[in-house]
Amino acid sequence: MGEAKRRKQQDPSYGKPLRGLIMTSEIVKRPEGTRVSASIEPQQLRYALLFWDKIVWPSNNLIFAAGNEDSAFLETTKILERPRHEFASTTDPAEPFVRSQLQEFQKRDNKDREVWDLCQNTAVLLASVSDATHPGGMGIELIRAIPVPDKDVPLNEILEFKRKRHAEFVALRAEIDTLAARLNSTSNPDTDLQQLIKHIDKACADALRVSSEWQFPVRLSNKKMALDLKPFELIAGGLGGLLGADYFNMSTSQEILAGIVGTAAAAKSIVKFTSDIGLQSIRRPRSPFSYIAYAHSELF
Repeated sequence: MGEAKRRKQQDPSYGKPLRGLIMTSEIVKRPEGTRVSASIEPQQLRYALLFWDKIVWPSNNLIFAAGNEDSAFLETTKILERPRHEFASTTDPAEPFVRSQLQEFQKRDNKDREVWDLCQNTAVLLASVSDATHPGGMGIELIRAIPVPDKDVPLNEILEFKRKRHAEFVALRAEIDTLAARLNSTSNPDTDLQQLIKHIDKACADALRVSSEWQFPVRLSNKKMALDLKPFELIAGGLGGLLGADYFNMSTSQEILAGIVGTAAAAKSIVKFTSDIGLQSIRRPRSPFSYIAYAHSELF
């Protein structure tokens, strides 16, 4: 067996563009002030590990985030990197974390054979950096559709599960990318959208089906993505009518959920579209650049 064939069998990502996610510490905005955690929110970290090949968690000179056992373990596997960024003093403790994310994104995105995204643990973070964002974006949210390992599941177990079931989660990510690209260019949104959502529905159902084989707890999650659009493209493509429109049901995912947890307990999986932010310097407007995952109650 040739070396390339052997590596392809052992690593499903071999020969494909590296997909990386740039994360930040858990940040909570409250009326009395901003609280920054010393680590990545554990549910977000497991979500990232399942869907992306590599994780970057930048550090900075102003506020030290030491991490924990999870981040230390991923550093030993070379899955997680912690590049350091230098900033002048700031009165907002969240700012150096958000700006270091943006700097890493600008440095890494569109590199040969690499595609990088941002992961925000709250929707207000990027919006707070007004000189780096603009209002011409669209949000796509999959509600109660994404299976994510529970926050207490050991990371090595997720890596093993991912090795065995990589194809289903890569397929889901690819369908999301396709939806975003087509939304940014379609001249017939009504017809195209229904077909694209059917594809995502099937991919979500496949991910739910294989997750039910796992012996560890899984949570059903929302997944919100920000897609960079220009206002004239929204108008020209007829996509403006999608914003605030009725939800689009995902019937196949609903059937799989009903089969796993029972009809009465199954949550309805839906897609909705909202206005969102875009990035001033983004160079690839045809796929999502930012992701947030919200976990619901334990699924199985």
